Amino acid sequence: MSSDVISLEQFPAYLSTQRTLSRYDRGSEKKPNHIWYRMDKTKIDELLKLFSHSIADMLNGSPTNDRELQHLFRTATELANVLRSPPIKVALIGAQGAGKSLSLNALFDCDGPSLTGAGGAACTSSITRYVHYRGEFRFSAEIKFLSAEKREVLLKEHARNYFHYQHVDVDSDDEDTPRRKPDNHDEMERRLKDTAEDVFMTLFGSCTAFQESWSSASYKSGEFIRICQLKCEETLRKEGGALGTAIKLANDQKDLLKQLKPFIIKVKDITWIEIIDLPGWGDSNSRVRHAEEIKDNVDVELILADIIRIHSDDKVINTARAAVAHHGPANVKVITTKIDDAEHQKAQLEDDEDTVNDSKRNRGFETIAQDFEAIFKAFMTRLLSQAMSSFQKASDAFNRILKNRGTVPQGVSKARGLENCANWNKDLASILAPSFQKWASSYAEHMRPMEPAFAYAFDQLHKKVLHMMSKSAANLPTVEKTKKKWTTFHHKVQAKVIGLMEAVARVQTERLEWATMAYDRENNLIAELTDDIYTDVFNTVPALKAPNPKAKKQYKQYVEPKLKFQKRKLADMFLHSDRHFVDIAINHFQGEFDKKMRSTLGEYLAGIERIFKDFSRSLSDLRPISYVLTPEGEAIRADVEERIPELEQKIDNIDVKEDEDNLALIFETMAERKKAEDSTGRRQTKRIKQEPL
Repeated sequence: MSSDVISLEQFPAYLSTQRTLSRYDRGSEKKPNHIWYRMDKTKIDELLKLFSHSIADMLNGSPTNDRELQHLFRTATELANVLRSPPIKVALIGAQGAGKSLSLNALFDCDGPSLTGAGGAACTSSITRYVHYRGEFRFSAEIKFLSAEKREVLLKEHARNYFHYQHVDVDSDDEDTPRRKPDNHDEMERRLKDTAEDVFMTLFGSCTAFQESWSSASYKSGEFIRICQLKCEETLRKEGGALGTAIKLANDQKDLLKQLKPFIIKVKDITWIEIIDLPGWGDSNSRVRHAEEIKDNVDVELILADIIRIHSDDKVINTARAAVAHHGPANVKVITTKIDDAEHQKAQLEDDEDTVNDSKRNRGFETIAQDFEAIFKAFMTRLLSQAMSSFQKASDAFNRILKNRGTVPQGVSKARGLENCANWNKDLASILAPSFQKWASSYAEHMRPMEPAFAYAFDQLHKKVLHMMSKSAANLPTVEKTKKKWTTFHHKVQAKVIGLMEAVARVQTERLEWATMAYDRENNLIAELTDDIYTDVFNTVPALKAPNPKAKKQYKQYVEPKLKFQKRKLADMFLHSDRHFVDIAINHFQGEFDKKMRSTLGEYLAGIERIFKDFSRSLSDLRPISYVLTPEGEAIRADVEERIPELEQKIDNIDVKEDEDNLALIFETMAERKKAEDSTGRRQTKRIKQEPL
C-alpha cells in the first residue's frame, strides 16, 4: 500500500501527465487558407529591392530639372518600401466586468498586457490603444490627472448615483406607503451604481473601508465627498502628480504595468491592426461620451457580454443594432463571456462561512485604544476652549406705514408720498449696511488664519498619535494595523475640519444677508426689531380732551394732533439716548450671530469627538474575547447545534421573491379593505319612518 504513495519529487512529473487541457500554442495552429499566408513574402521583398536598386543605378546623375526622370527615380525608390494601408481599428465594447481586458490578454496570448478585475470589477478607466511595437524605444506613459474641480464633479456624480440606488426610499414623502426598497431597478441604474462602487472601492482600498466612510448622512452633508477629495490629493502627492501630470517609464510592458497599466503593448506577428479597449458602459460622464465618439470611428466592433445577464441586458441588443447600422453586420461580433462563472459563484457561496478569527485579535489594540483616548480627550478639551474664545473675539403715509409694520407695497395706497411704495425697514437696513459690510470684511480677515491654525493643530495631533503608536508596547503587526486604520479616521477628521470652516463662512454670509435685507428677504434683522415698535406706535394715541358741554355735537379730540404725537413717540423709541436703535440692532445681531456660531462650532466639534470615540471603540473591539462558559451556556450551544440542520432546511424551502409578492398582495388587500370599512363606517344611514297602512 505504501508503494502507491507518490513522493514529493515524483509529484510534478505525475501532475504533468494528468492535465486534461494543455496550454494553447498559437504556433501550432493551422494558418487560414488566405493568399497572405500562401505567398512568399520574403522573396517578393527581395525582388522589389533588387528591381528598385537597378532602376536607381540607371537614373543616377539625371538632371535635377528633368521632372520626368526625377519622378521615375522617386517611384523606383519607393518600390523598395511596401506602402501599407492604415491599421484596422477594432473596438472592444461591453459592460464593466464583462471580460474585455481578459479577452484581450487571451487574444494575444500574453499574460498581463491589460489589467483585469477579479469578480467583475471595473479596471479600464480610460481609453487604451494597443498597437504594433517594433522595440526601438522604452515604454512610457504620461498621465494627465483631472483638475480638483473636475474631480469634485466626477465624485459627486458617482456618489449621487450610488446614493439614489442604495437609499431610494430615504427622501420618500409618502408616509402611508411602507418603505420597502424596490428590486426592479433598471439596467442603467444598476450599471451606474456598479461603476460608482468600483470607483470608491478603488479609492478607499477595500469595500470595508468604503462602507465605513459611507452613510446617507455623510453624503448629504458633503463630508463623504471631502474625504474622497483628501484621498485623491494624498494619492497624487505619492505619485508625483501634484502639478497635474506624472510620467512613468519602463523597459517592457510588464515593468510598466507595475506602475500603471500600459498604453502600448508589443504583439508578435500582428500588424495592420489597432485594438482599442474602451471603458465599460455604466457611466454617464464625459469620459464615456468620448469613448462613444472613438467607437463610431473604428472599423470593427467586438461586443462582449456576460452570459448570465445577456438575456436581460437591453444595452447589449441596442449596442449591437447601432454597431450594425454604423459598420455593417460583417464588422460586428458579439462574444459571450463568463460561461463557467455561475457554478463557480454558487460553489463559493456554499463554502463561505462567517467565523470569528482569534488570530486577528490582540491585547495590544486595547493598550493603544487607552493611550489614544487619553490623548484625544485632552486635545478636545483644549481645542474647544481655544476655538470658542477665538470665535467669540471675532464676533464682538404715516398710519398706513405703521399699520403695515413699516412697509407699503406699490399700488396699495394712493396717499401722497405712498404711490410708489414705502419700506422703512429697507431704508434702515440700507443705512446700517455699510457698518455690517465693514464687520463682514474685518471678520473674514480675522478668520483667515483660523483654517491653517486648525490644520496645524490636527496635524500635530496626527503626529502625536503616530508617535504614541510607534512607542506602544504592542507588537509590530498590531501597530501597523492600527496605523492603517487610523489613516481612514484621520481623513474623516480632516473632512470635518474642512466642513467646519465652510459652515463658519456660510453662517457669516447668511447673517450678513439677514442683517442687510439682501434679496428683499422678509426674515431679517430690522423686521425682528421694528415689528413691535410699529405695532406699539400704531396702537398708541394721545390723551383725549375734556368734552365741551356747550357743543351741540360731541367729537373725539386729542390734546395734541395724533400724527405729531406718534411721530414724536416713534422718534423717541428709535433715538432714545439709553436705547438707541443702532445700539439695539448691533447688540441683537451680535447675540444672534454668537448663538448661531456656538451652535455650529459645537455641532462639528462633537462630530470630530465622535470620530475619535469610534476609532477608540474599533480598537477596543479587537481585543481578545474573554468570557467563561457556564454549564447553561454549553447546554444552549449544544441545543442550537442540533437544530442548525433543521433551520437551514427551512431557509432553503423559503421562496423569498414569492413571499415578498404575497406580502405585498396581502398588504394591498388589507389596505383596500380598511378604506372600504372606513368609508362605510362614516356613511350616515337614512332612517325611514314606517307607518301602518
